[in-house]
Amino acid sequence: MKAEEKILSKKLFSFLAFVSIFLILGFFSIYAQENKKFNQDLLVQDTRQLAQIFETAHPDPSNLCRNLRTRDGLEYLLPEWKDVKNIRTRLKSNPGEEKDYIIALPQRILTDPITSSSKIQLPSVEKIDFGYDFLDVKKKTALLRIDGMFSFRENFEYFNMMGVEWVKQYAARTYKKIHGASGPAKLEETIAGIPSATETFRSLVIDMRRAATKTLIIDLRKNSEGNSVMGYILKYFLYGNKATKSQDRGYSINKYSDLYFNEYTGDNLAKINAGRTFALIKG
Repeated sequence: MKAEEKILSKKLFSFLAFVSIFLILGFFSIYAQENKKFNQDLLVQDTRQLAQIFETAHPDPSNLCRNLRTRDGLEYLLPEWKDVKNIRTRLKSNPGEEKDYIIALPQRILTDPITSSSKIQLPSVEKIDFGYDFLDVKKKTALLRIDGMFSFRENFEYFNMMGVEWVKQYAARTYKKIHGASGPAKLEETIAGIPSATETFRSLVIDMRRAATKTLIIDLRKNSEGNSVMGYILKYFLYGNKATKSQDRGYSINKYSDLYFNEYTGDNLAKINAGRTFALIKG
C-alpha cells in the first residue's frame, strides 16, 4: 500500500470511528428527549445523568453536536471525565437491567477536510475563529478566513442583552482561549476582551482601500456555523447599508411561547410588538 493510501486509510478510520460515536450518542440523546423514563435511567460516566448533559448543552441542540466533536467539548459536557481515552456509558432498561458499555475514542478526531498541499500561508485561527491577511507583497489579494461564527464579541453582547444564561460560561471559555488566562469578574469586561467582528472587518476594508486591493477571498471551508449576524456585518462593510437592509431574509411565522421568554429573559412581547400593525400574542 502506498504512503498516500495509508494516510487516507487512517483518516477514514478516524472519521468513521468519530461518526460511530456521534451516531450512538446522538441516538441516545434524541431517544432520551422523547422518553422521560429512559432519560432518567441512562447514566453517563457513572455519575452524570443524560438530563444533566442536556442541561449543560442547553438551549441549542447544535451546542451538543458541537461539543461532541472535540475533546475540549466533551470535557465541558463531562467536567469529571478523567479517562480521556474512553467514555463509559451505563444503560438501564425498563425492566431494571443495567449494562455497561465502554466506547473507545480515537486519539485524534479528524474534522478538517482533506485538502491538497499549498504554499499559501493562511491567517491563523489558533486563538480566534476569524482573521485576514494579504497573500502577496503588493497586497493585491486579501484572504478573510472564517472558521466559525460564534466566538466574536457581538455574538456575546447580543445574547447577554437577551438574558441568556449560558453566555457567561461560553464567554469565559473564549476569553481564556484568546488570552491564556481567566477573564475579569464582570461579564461585560470579559466580553469586551473578545475580538469584535465589526472592528476586524473595518480594519480589513481600510487596509484593502489603502493598498488598492483588487481581490478578496473569503475562506469558509472549515466554517462550523454560529450566529449569522456576522454575515450582515461583513455585508455592510462590503456593500453598504442599503444592500444590508434590502437583503431577503426569507419568510417565517414567529411563535412566542413561555419557553422562549424563559430562555430569553431580556425579551418581551411589548418590545416585540413595538411598531407592529398587528400585535403578536403568546402561542
